[in-house]
Amino acid sequence: MLAIRILKTHYDNNSMIIHTLNNDFSIKYILGIINSKLISLWFALYFGKLSRKVFPQFKINELRIFPIADINPEQQAPFIALVDYLLLLHNKETPQILSHTSNTRIASHLEDILNMMVYELYFEEHMKEVGIDVLQFINPKPIDTLKTDKAKAEVIQEFYDWYQKPDNAVRQRMLLVDTRSKDIIGLINKSL
Repeated sequence: MLAIRILKTHYDNNSMIIHTLNNDFSIKYILGIINSKLISLWFALYFGKLSRKVFPQFKINELRIFPIADINPEQQAPFIALVDYLLLLHNKETPQILSHTSNTRIASHLEDILNMMVYELYFEEHMKEVGIDVLQFINPKPIDTLKTDKAKAEVIQEFYDWYQKPDNAVRQRMLLVDTRSKDIIGLINKSL
C-alpha cells in the first residue's frame, strides 16, 4: 500500500486537483478507491468521521496518509472504466440509458461491483480463500475515447446486461458475501 503523497494542490471553483508523486496512479483510480465503502469505513474509524457524500470531503493532511493499493496501470483499467461509467450515469444531463431502469439504479449496481473490486485489493487472499474474488471476471470496456454519449451508453448497457445475467460469476459471488465473509466483507457492506 502506498499513501497518497500530495505534491501540490490547486483549488479552482471549489474543486481540488491532486498531483501525486506516483505518476502511475490515475486520478480516476484514486477516485474509485476514495468513494468505496471500505475507504469510507476506514475514514470513519481512523478520523472518527463518517461521510456518506458521493465525493467525501477530506482535508489535505488526511489525504497524505491515505492507503491506496499500489497496482500497475493495466490493473487500474477496470477501476477507471467503472468510474467513467459512474460519472456519466450520475450526470443529470445524461439521458436514461434503459427505459425500465433509472441511471441511478444502474449506478447503484456498478457501485456495488466497484466496492467488491476495492475489497479485493485489500483482502485478496481472504476473498480468494472463501471464493468471493471478482477481479478475474471484470473487464469493462473503456468509454473515455468514445465520441458520443450514445456510444458510451451502449457500452454501459452491455456491461449492465452482462452483470444482470443470473449466472454471472460476479453477481453470484456478491450474493455469497454475507455467508462466506460475514465478519469482514459482509461487515463492511452493512456498516455503511
